[in-house]
Amino acid sequence: MTTDTSVAQANAAVLRRAVDAFGAGDMATLTELFSPDVKWHVPGRSAIAGDHNGRDAVFEFFGKSMTLTNGTFKATARDIIGDEKGGVMTTHDTGERNGKKLAVTVMHRVHLRDGKFAEVWEHHGDMYAHDEFWAAKQQDAGTE
Repeated sequence: MTTDTSVAQANAAVLRRAVDAFGAGDMATLTELFSPDVKWHVPGRSAIAGDHNGRDAVFEFFGKSMTLTNGTFKATARDIIGDEKGGVMTTHDTGERNGKKLAVTVMHRVHLRDGKFAEVWEHHGDMYAHDEFWAAKQQDAGTE
């Protein structure tokens, strides 16, 4: 099975627009690029783990990531590869929280529908480090 190059390139461009918009805090573009019924799956047992169903829930998850890190969370795109379903992107995620630093690679498998994010699965290069950083047991007054 071969992938239509133009479809793969178009899908990679959607992923690039989304990660750039996230980095810029451009919620208008993210709203445009995310389906209202998008699903975002985060593995693990941390304060941000779980299935975030619907655009509002996904945006709440994004906001919680920023709140818990006092705005230091950043996802820097490393590789973006489009395919007929959407694509795969890796990011290097960093942030600071309660004296701890996050520095992990995350792979996102993205399914697009009609050019919009429909479903995303995160896979972490170091699940233990990710869970420890985002652990719910850390003291974040009023956030957990």
